[in-house]
Amino acid sequence: MDAAERCENAPALQSDAHAVFNPHRMDDKLARPKPGARLTDDIDDLRQRMAETFLREASFTADPVILISRQLDVKINEYMMQWKVKHMKAR
Repeated sequence: MDAAERCENAPALQSDAHAVFNPHRMDDKLARPKPGARLTDDIDDLRQRMAETFLREASFTADPVILISRQLDVKINEYMMQWKVKHMKAR
């Protein structure tokens, strides 16, 4: 069976384009990212990259380590600003 025959015989894939978010379905609640989740993932990734870069460079003052550290500072500041705004609204 060649590639063309396999494509003709393959079952048609259904599109999820018609799917609607239902806030009462548990799987929809779990699939939806929490506010700030992407930011915390970015922070964790940058921390890991900075640690790996430090081990490779063997110096806290190496340019690649400093660059990642600055990127991490920006992300942490963004996170803290979001936290502050969120907690100010709660009052």
